[in-house]
Amino acid sequence: PLNGTYSQVRVDKNKSFDMYLPSGKSIFITSNSSKSKLKIIDTNTYSRKTELKNPWQITFTSGLPSLPKSQKIDSLVSWTTLKDTLSQYYYGEAKYSSTFVLPNSQLNLPMQIDLGDVRASAKVLINGKEIGNSWSYPHALPISKGILQANNSIVIIVKNTSFNYVRYLDKTKFYWKKFYDINIVNTNYWPFDASIAQPEKSGLLGPIFLRY
Repeated sequence: PLNGTYSQVRVDKNKSFDMYLPSGKSIFITSNSSKSKLKIIDTNTYSRKTELKNPWQITFTSGLPSLPKSQKIDSLVSWTTLKDTLSQYYYGEAKYSSTFVLPNSQLNLPMQIDLGDVRASAKVLINGKEIGNSWSYPHALPISKGILQANNSIVIIVKNTSFNYVRYLDKTKFYWKKFYDINIVNTNYWPFDASIAQPEKSGLLGPIFLRY
């Protein structure tokens, strides 16, 4: 449903099959008696994993109300907890950059990258090659053969929702609720005021694993 790809599954003599389907993932299953030229689906369960623990360089690239300062972090946290107060209200994109090393024994194994908790969407590039985009749970993307090397660079471009920026607009009394016959209200039908709301978590929260 997410990418529109089709694959075959192997069935036994009882026309049954096993498939690993992590929480949040969905598929369509159809039957067809004709011979198919589609490749066999990847049924790897990715039972082993390696966490990416190297520091990350965060660069805020485009957004509102202004760009927080770039910084290096040792662990993945919400933008709203960073020292730069602008990050509490930031709506836009940030680029995460890091590196990781793989032993030769893992280079040719079927592998995926599991981004963990993403707020709210992410595009992944490894060694300059785009792996894919993720905007729904589970935030896991397969890595094609030939991309991984012994020494690897990784870039993850994350974009959050606009909620924290709306908090900023209401705190600064900027009139943005421009509707013809009704305005925005909360669940109690009182005027909506985001300035009193708690910040929404934003960015890449992880943990990030290579699963194989």
